[in-house]
Amino acid sequence: MTDTLKTGAIDIVAGEADAFGDVVADAMIAAGLKVSHPHPLLADFVEDIWDLDIPDGDIARRLIIRVPPSAYAFLFLQYRTSIVSEWTFGSANVPRFSKRRSAIKVQSGIITARPMGPLGAIIVRIKPEAWERVVRAPLSNFLDHKIDLHEVLDKQALAEIEDELAAAPHADARFALIEELLFREMRPSHLRTPLMQAAARLRFDPALQIRQLASELDISVRHLSRGFKATFGTGPKQFARLARVEKAFAARRDGHCWTDIAHACGFADQAHLIHDFRAIIGAAPEEIFKPPVFRTWVAEGRLRARPFFNLFVAG
Repeated sequence: MTDTLKTGAIDIVAGEADAFGDVVADAMIAAGLKVSHPHPLLADFVEDIWDLDIPDGDIARRLIIRVPPSAYAFLFLQYRTSIVSEWTFGSANVPRFSKRRSAIKVQSGIITARPMGPLGAIIVRIKPEAWERVVRAPLSNFLDHKIDLHEVLDKQALAEIEDELAAAPHADARFALIEELLFREMRPSHLRTPLMQAAARLRFDPALQIRQLASELDISVRHLSRGFKATFGTGPKQFARLARVEKAFAARRDGHCWTDIAHACGFADQAHLIHDFRAIIGAAPEEIFKPPVFRTWVAEGRLRARPFFNLFVAG
């Protein structure tokens, strides 16, 4: 089953309030951002699979895609032209070379990507606590890095799927190909360790105090902090911070005011929210959500509630 998300997940912003801006917006909505609910056998480690499909190169080149911080890990595959990207950590900007197949772990900065032509991208959002069910490398190796999937997945399987993705006629066909790849790579599940449980708990409730979490898991705060960083590449406090910012993006896309968002997402107050946005993204929340033209569409049908409304597009 797939959903076309037209609110929250993607915002269309024209650089100027002109007719071409309307064309860009309408074309994006026509193409849509499709999200697939994973097969039940994949749901233990896959949150969802995204397909961003903009086949018109003139329109795609006018777009800027920004992906704010996330507590999830990503598998990313392009099936059309390359994307030039830049990563922002607070006030620092780091250019990244485009990789058509890459893995990205817990993202602590904001990615700004610019298509070079027709855009086609598949994003698989992986639950960090179940990462090694599909990727043959420790998650701690992937903090804020793009690593070619050839280094961590079966090379033959990837070579086969690349051509098939480009030839697939629609999103559902691409989702089926990706699920087939994940089934081929999937390894048996094991009992979740306290550290895996900690990551799942913090993703769900980033306001949870680390001392309380350690007590619930019957381990010391020191063991939790050290073990968490060794496993996931970042400490539990920073992990929770990223999850809070991610949830704040989702809540803002749902139309909530900043005061309510700060309370609901576990910030001490609105000043705390602004501080974390500036520290992680390099801008205050209102600067991120202040486009010259802002258009929102209400999706038809029933959409599954999800915390990942953090991919947005500007023109």
